[in-house]
Amino acid sequence: MLTAPLTAQAGEALVVAFAGRERARRFGEGTRGVPIGNTTVALADGALLVLTVTVYADRDGTRYDQVIRPDEAVAIDWTRFGTAEDPVIAAASRWLAATADAK
Repeated sequence: MLTAPLTAQAGEALVVAFAGRERARRFGEGTRGVPIGNTTVALADGALLVLTVTVYADRDGTRYDQVIRPDEAVAIDWTRFGTAEDPVIAAASRWLAATADAK
C-alpha cells in the first residue's frame, strides 16, 4: 500500500485491514493519524456533537489510534507524484519485483 499524510479515516481503515497480512507492505509516509470512526448526534439547539466511537484494530488485535507508519519510509516528492519517477511507486515496484523473483 502507498500511504501519505493524505491517507485518512477510510483510507486508514484499508491500511489497518491489510496490516499483518503475509506479503503486504506499506510504502511512503505516515498516514493522517485519524484511524477512527465517528458518529454525529444532533442536539436540541441544532448543534452537532461528533463522537469518536471506533478505534481501528487489525486482525491481531493491535489498535491504531494515531499516525500509521509505513513499513518502508519513502519521502514523497509531490513534483513527481504519480509519475514514472515517483520514488514511492519506485520503492513499491522494486519490492514487488523482488517478491515475484523469490517465488
